[in-house]
Amino acid sequence: MVLLVERAYTYRFYPTRERAREAARAFGRVRGQEPPGPRRGHVGPSLVLARAGAGPSLRYGARPGCQRTPQHRASTSRAANRETWGFIPYVLEETMSRPTRPSRFWETFAVVVVKPLSRLLVKRDWRKGDRIPRTGGVIIAANHLSWTDPVLLSHFLYNNGRWPVILAKSGLFKVPFLGRAVTALLAIPVERGSSEAARSLRLSAERLGDGCAILFYPEGTCTRDPDLWPMVGKTGAARLALESGAPVIPVAHWGAQELLPYGEKKPRLFPRKTFHVSVGPPVDLSKYAGKPAHGDVLRDATADIMAAITEQLAELRGETAPATPYDPAGR
Repeated sequence: MVLLVERAYTYRFYPTRERAREAARAFGRVRGQEPPGPRRGHVGPSLVLARAGAGPSLRYGARPGCQRTPQHRASTSRAANRETWGFIPYVLEETMSRPTRPSRFWETFAVVVVKPLSRLLVKRDWRKGDRIPRTGGVIIAANHLSWTDPVLLSHFLYNNGRWPVILAKSGLFKVPFLGRAVTALLAIPVERGSSEAARSLRLSAERLGDGCAILFYPEGTCTRDPDLWPMVGKTGAARLALESGAPVIPVAHWGAQELLPYGEKKPRLFPRKTFHVSVGPPVDLSKYAGKPAHGDVLRDATADIMAAITEQLAELRGETAPATPYDPAGR
């Protein structure tokens, strides 16, 4: 059981050793009740753990029509199960369905590339990461300063227990290999200025329902404010929050614009920059509950979200934010 605990913890099947021990104890209690082999509709250990209240209810290798009777379960010996159920089926079971994360191959690929690169390029000043919910659908609303901040912010979110589902320009999905990669990493294409623009919100709502963390830039693009404060936001994040009921967590960052200023293609690597991040408490949108999600309601809710992001940014910068956010439309 110790080996099962350590491997379950190491392979990130369970977030803590205590949780892994609970699962292992449940597995040891009930695995003798299940039939031995995968050839007759094997039910993997995860389903057994779920029945014991300790793990996810996912099936592995089940075949249609292979139903089990109480007599069949009772006739199965624990020795036969131990002989058939090695650790390999357990690993396969846990990798079959990952609705809130990409496949292990693509997750490992991204982590191997992004984390060392991020650590090499910038120093870290990360604050209040404990305010990010570790489970359940959540909207991460952030300011946008540079083309590099989605990568750096993804590193921050990953280290705080969440895989970020990013809304990305649809053009990226058409680039060879890159398009396949961003699709595999669960990114959502955004079709700007077209009739398909609402599709990204529908996909985001579906991912929220699966329990994903959606990384949203309410400004829609890098800020055009001369002093790099957040601009007036677009209403997509507010609409998604009001319609889904998912919490909105404001995240502000500073420093990515020093690494790669907006509009430039050549990064400024030296001296090494610092990437500052601060997380605020969930935005209170309760006063909009029950109201139709359009018009003034969406604009006011968006203003509340942007104000929460700006508050965190002012704390990071040690400056006073402008009373009125910059509006690129001149309204």
